[in-house]
Amino acid sequence: MNDKLVSIIVPIYNVEEYLEDCINSLIAQTYKNIEIILIDDGSKDRSGKICDSYSKIDKRIRVIHKKNEGLSSARNKGLEESKGEYISFIDSDDKIDIDFIALLMEHIEKNKVDIAQCYFTNNDEEVGLDYRKNEVLNKREAIYRLNTNENVNFVIVCNKVYRKNVFKDIQFPVGKINEDAFTMYKVLWNAEKGIAILGKKQYFYRLRNNSIMRNRFSTKRYDAFEAYENQLEFFKEKKEKKLYYASVLIYQKILKNYWINTKEEIEENQTLYLQMIRGKSRKIYKYVINNTEIKFKDKLKYTVFNFSPQIYYFLIKKFDIIKTKLKR
Repeated sequence: MNDKLVSIIVPIYNVEEYLEDCINSLIAQTYKNIEIILIDDGSKDRSGKICDSYSKIDKRIRVIHKKNEGLSSARNKGLEESKGEYISFIDSDDKIDIDFIALLMEHIEKNKVDIAQCYFTNNDEEVGLDYRKNEVLNKREAIYRLNTNENVNFVIVCNKVYRKNVFKDIQFPVGKINEDAFTMYKVLWNAEKGIAILGKKQYFYRLRNNSIMRNRFSTKRYDAFEAYENQLEFFKEKKEKKLYYASVLIYQKILKNYWINTKEEIEENQTLYLQMIRGKSRKIYKYVINNTEIKFKDKLKYTVFNFSPQIYYFLIKKFDIIKTKLKR
């Protein structure tokens, strides 16, 4: 099993505080046939120097210094430079269990699939623990789970090992956030042999207050609209009705949540943005109402939202107040 080369791609930008933890977890892997590609995306702190120092103590490490163009560009560069038949993406402020690669490769080989994934945790003490049962899904089941499961393990790129060919003709969108939403449905669609799910928490995901997705809501988040609209168009062209409706399910949640975020946190051009979101809502309304994947109560909520976001907002806030009082 250890004869298959796995390329581990790590995009890096200004993470000197956490970078050594990440790299140490990679070089400690029990699966030894790996190459570690550290992409220094124009870091302004000591991250680049830390990368260079590690390349001198482990010959499996390659460092690429490039100008700052963002996470997607760094991942694309890693894909371009990778030599392995298999690849894995690790965020530079995260770390993985020592058996991460070994166990996921074992499940790829055992189940003859294109992708294997584990569960992730933001609790360091839970890394390595059994969490759920192992599963094997075909590509349609995996995509369906991507859009209908509240657990985000399917959405993120980093808790997986991939057969490299599933990224054929796929690149991460440069200049966008929500990179994974733009990409994962297409990667899963290419996984003709399916995906194996390891029921263990093998990936430690670090929650940082200064990360893009944890910062104050901004209009940059609207990239998600394009990501999910692309997904809808993709499955429409494929004539995959069930997957199309599953994509509608997640998109209608995004629209409702972002309308509220915009009302509460965006001041400049707020009315224009709220109208834009409502217009997008109206375009998919009939697909929500006719959607067997969406529960009746959620259809009712969306009907209220589609008729009047203001009324929907009022009711949501009223419900939150009541719920808070009941907890006291």
